[in-house]
Amino acid sequence: MLSPALGGQRDGPESVEHANGNAGYESGVRSFDYVARFAEHGVRAHTVESKPGRWLVFRSWPTGRLIRAKIVKQRGYAGHHVVRRALDATEAAFPEIAQPALEHWTRGR
Repeated sequence: MLSPALGGQRDGPESVEHANGNAGYESGVRSFDYVARFAEHGVRAHTVESKPGRWLVFRSWPTGRLIRAKIVKQRGYAGHHVVRRALDATEAAFPEIAQPALEHWTRGR
């Protein structure tokens, strides 16, 4: 289970009004961690500079060696699209997932 500080599933469907004026519901996932969007969508190559009189401090991967630097050139990376892949998998399995609820609903009519 995700920590509430990092995000997770929404509490429940939220009522929304669409641009065409129709009412609807929206549900899904959310994250309050600003790094989540980088993991999802990736980042372009960029340079990170320390503040004056400070150092950038981080651990290298996979060695774990402590690194101190004034300037780091981040190569960038492609997004992992975790949410997109989960949505695609759910959409593909939805008929199977929803079948018991649909059968229960149609029996009750």
